[in-house]
Amino acid sequence: MPILTTNPSTAKERAEHRLLVSLRFACLMTKHSNPMDCPRVKQRVAELERYLYQHHPSQRFDQVYVDCAGELGESFALRVHSQNYQATIWRSHHHAAAITPLFSNAIA
Repeated sequence: MPILTTNPSTAKERAEHRLLVSLRFACLMTKHSNPMDCPRVKQRVAELERYLYQHHPSQRFDQVYVDCAGELGESFALRVHSQNYQATIWRSHHHAAAITPLFSNAIA
């Protein structure tokens, strides 16, 4: 779970980290097989999309999630489209090494 054991270094990264943790928690709590069907996940996705539209993603966020799949904990993946910052989340059944973690400078 790199998202929870990271050390974001800028204000923008800290804001993104809070949004991602909140989104991941909503995904973990949903009983829906597709997290995008859950109203709480939809709300958190909308918050993330609104933030990205207003503030544009940090370089790290851009490298991990924009136009590619990035890890959102061990069980979920997130992709954000560069054209409109629309986010998509799905359950990931792949090994975590196949998905790029955000803020990979994890604290040991």
